[in-house]
Amino acid sequence: MQIPPPDTAEAPAARDVRRRTVIAGAAWSVPAIAVAAATPAYAASGTALTITRVPGETLSCHATTGPLVAHLQSSNAVGQVVQFSLPSGWRWANGSGSYVTDSSGNATVPAGDIVAGVRVGSISATNSGVTTAADVQVAGTGTLATGSNSVAFPSNANSQILRVNTNLSGAVVTKTTGDIWSWFDNGTSNDEAWTQIGTGASTNAQAATYVWAPNTKAALWVKSGALQLGTSAVTFSSGGNSDFSRVASCGPLAMALKTNGDVWGWQEGGSWTQLDTGVTDDLDQIAPVHDSTAGNTFYWVKNGVVTSSSGSVAIGSGENTSVVRLTQSWTNGGGQTGLSAVRANGDVWTWSQRAGWMKVATGASTGPEQTHPQAGANGNPTVTIAAGQIQVNGRPAQMGQGESNDNFIRDAVANDRVLAVKRDGSLYDNYGGRGANQYVKIASNVSTGYSEIGITASSSGSLRYRLFWITPASC
Repeated sequence: MQIPPPDTAEAPAARDVRRRTVIAGAAWSVPAIAVAAATPAYAASGTALTITRVPGETLSCHATTGPLVAHLQSSNAVGQVVQFSLPSGWRWANGSGSYVTDSSGNATVPAGDIVAGVRVGSISATNSGVTTAADVQVAGTGTLATGSNSVAFPSNANSQILRVNTNLSGAVVTKTTGDIWSWFDNGTSNDEAWTQIGTGASTNAQAATYVWAPNTKAALWVKSGALQLGTSAVTFSSGGNSDFSRVASCGPLAMALKTNGDVWGWQEGGSWTQLDTGVTDDLDQIAPVHDSTAGNTFYWVKNGVVTSSSGSVAIGSGENTSVVRLTQSWTNGGGQTGLSAVRANGDVWTWSQRAGWMKVATGASTGPEQTHPQAGANGNPTVTIAAGQIQVNGRPAQMGQGESNDNFIRDAVANDRVLAVKRDGSLYDNYGGRGANQYVKIASNVSTGYSEIGITASSSGSLRYRLFWITPASC
């Protein structure tokens, strides 16, 4: 769902320590990676404390819209005080972080009690000396920054920027207001100007992309559940332009996912066609691949299996199972486009026309926008994040002098250019060092949310990159 406006905080309670229970059926979103990061903490006595629920991605400087729950497992788990602690820059809207476990051993921080900072934050819970923690993702809002003044966003509109989605040579920017703008690199010495193409756009991550086809160069985006291409709504031959949530594109191909799991595909010159149903409405689940040699193929994840419009997909020896993420990048090598699949155990498989499917890494993080194929001479190397470290095919990336390879949370790739952002908002570029693929810091105070950094690569003439990122406004 879209990020709603901030909730109205409830009146402060008479006591900081309050007894709360989870309301059955309450609507809230839990990113799988955030829950998975909450490893149970144990005391010698056998007491265990686990954060079992976290709020969905929260707008920076706004109150959470879902609860946070810590579960205490012990012989005396009822009526126990759990103290929650917030990272720097976050604050309590109500109380001071002390909550009492209910009859199920759950201590619940209600929606609205926490006001997020500007970047991802780790919230800890403590009881009787036992501490556990989990991340809450933050969508930072502010201004759009670029690596080139020639593509600067209009200064009179450069505020409340929430998402930047890029594909090949086009970029789409969405504001918290729902205003949506697009830009594309026309391959000439004069860059195109940013153009506002509409209002009322979905503020979800991956709810906008850019279609870069021979005769179609326009943003594909979602408005009130309906697909829009440029400034107009998409026409479906059988109707049904509703309930869409995510989109993806690659060259003349596009895909769109509905909230009910229906997945649709399109290629220039044809109409939208339903490909399947039962696909999870989540990030990194659909990936169209336009390959100059292999042709056009639509890929998606269904019940943990990579599925395609060309039939069954063979990954390794029975390893097309438990897939949680699917990403593609234009690579201009190894067949023009790379495709990566991340399994729940951290195994990463990458496909290219030149090399087929290859297992390139293990132990990778399974969060959204953390794995992307990269251009390479023999198949496609793959950039992953593993335990906060940027890796290429499972090996630590080369860092510039004085730089540390740790605490990375998100990456973006176009051809062989990579952007990666750390939890503290430091942004790194693999083109800035003295050697090839050497990562150096190019910016600070960068947003760490989903769809908040991106790269375009002009495919006309000499290769030209444009870098984009969001600088969050302070709270």
